Amino acid sequence: MNFSENFEAKLFLSRVHQDISGADLKSGALCLKTDLKGRTQQRKLLVKDNFDCFVSCKTTIDGILVYIESKLKQIEDNLEGSETSHLFNLMQGVNSRASCAFKPLFERQAQTEKIRSVQGMLQRFRTLFNLPSTICGSSSKGEHDLAVREYKKAM
Repeated sequence: MNFSENFEAKLFLSRVHQDISGADLKSGALCLKTDLKGRTQQRKLLVKDNFDCFVSCKTTIDGILVYIESKLKQIEDNLEGSETSHLFNLMQGVNSRASCAFKPLFERQAQTEKIRSVQGMLQRFRTLFNLPSTICGSSSKGEHDLAVREYKKAM
């Protein structure tokens, strides 16, 4: 098994890739190493480009964790803290902070859905939107029958 601690690469290659030449295996290994290096660079670039977002998320998550831990400590210290209504209020506070943290993501998702909806509507009616330029193009070429056909097809 290739995920076992006793995995032997040579035995695996000799059984699974027995019909492939050594040169092809070396070429494939080189391609895999190159691809791995490229993906590593992409990952580093992604982290570098979005480092401020990662830090912001980490800070927000840490803040929520500290808030929850402080509220749990208050509950443990307070005999009345174990009441259901008190826990409910605390959970609403946590929910409110989480909503504030993720609100921009939800807004972007809603904007994306609106854009996709409009794009789908435009796609459905693209022949109607393209009709004037199609008719003008056909008329300018002297193909009046084609222009009339395009008009009738759209109606």
